[in-house]
Amino acid sequence: MLDRRRFMQSLLAVASLASLPAATANAAAGGTGTDAATAPPAPTGTQVPGFFRLPVGEVTVFALFDAHGKLDPAILHGADRKDIDALLEDAGIPAGQPHTSNVNCFLLDAGARRVLMDTGAGAFFGARGGHLPGNLRAAGHPPERIGHVLLSHLHPDHALGLVDAAGARVFPNAGVHVSAPELDYWTSDATFAAAPEGRRAGLLALRKALAPYKDSGRLHTFAPGAAPLPDVPQVTSVDLPGHTPGHCGFRVASGGAALLFWADIIHSTPVQFARPEVSIDFDVDQKAAVGTRLRLLPQVAAEGCWVAGSHLPFPGLGRVRARNGGKGGYAWLPVHYADGL
Repeated sequence: MLDRRRFMQSLLAVASLASLPAATANAAAGGTGTDAATAPPAPTGTQVPGFFRLPVGEVTVFALFDAHGKLDPAILHGADRKDIDALLEDAGIPAGQPHTSNVNCFLLDAGARRVLMDTGAGAFFGARGGHLPGNLRAAGHPPERIGHVLLSHLHPDHALGLVDAAGARVFPNAGVHVSAPELDYWTSDATFAAAPEGRRAGLLALRKALAPYKDSGRLHTFAPGAAPLPDVPQVTSVDLPGHTPGHCGFRVASGGAALLFWADIIHSTPVQFARPEVSIDFDVDQKAAVGTRLRLLPQVAAEGCWVAGSHLPFPGLGRVRARNGGKGGYAWLPVHYADGL
């Protein structure tokens, strides 16, 4: 007869066996564990879908991964090269070596309205880009359901995802909205004539991406700082010049919470938060871009609002903290997974 101690041990053993995965439990019970129905799934070789949801008051913002590339530190300016190298090395990046840069887009789900902020690179980056449509579908918001597309600016990695490789509209039911100075600058003959030969392909691709929306009466402009969407009052535009002449951000406010999509305020996370005076060759007006960044960082740090960035590590969502009142630069505080639950 079992004594009480052995009886309890037997019950615990049975309970633990029942909680094991089927293949493990079979092996523990003396089986072979080779039943095809209980075999582990084969590796897929792919990453999980690139989307992340974040509640902002009474609405939801989705971060959506589109593309990746490499950023050469040689195109960063405004600080001693040794200081830049030291900041990169602190982030685990060998001095002088390129570091990964993402292209993130963001979707506002306001219930009756779905607003996409930027469209990614489309087919322009080859296999490195064009992941936005698939990630939209994975997030439950296929491109056909997008009502508005807001473009922060018209660089290829933000606007060429408007069309697919065949030149067809990816967002057939959406109106496309861009600031008037931005559209005027990038579509002007003067800008094309002044562009280096290597950049003209991107300008031609931009014209082709905008054309089907323009031809269908779906391309619209707004004044910098204006509310671009009368039917989506939660969204206002924020004038952030320098990176491009009409570069802007979009602020989402709902239920006492706020998020600022600041687009290309920061390209190099390890360097430009710590040294916001550092500019990058992608800036059309580097001096103005630095001035905008120096003005914006203390504002978002003081407010404590959510920030969404195009080139921050995915999902590109977080908050900004001032170090020593901003005299020591700023720290990026990435969103936690649980914040999206």
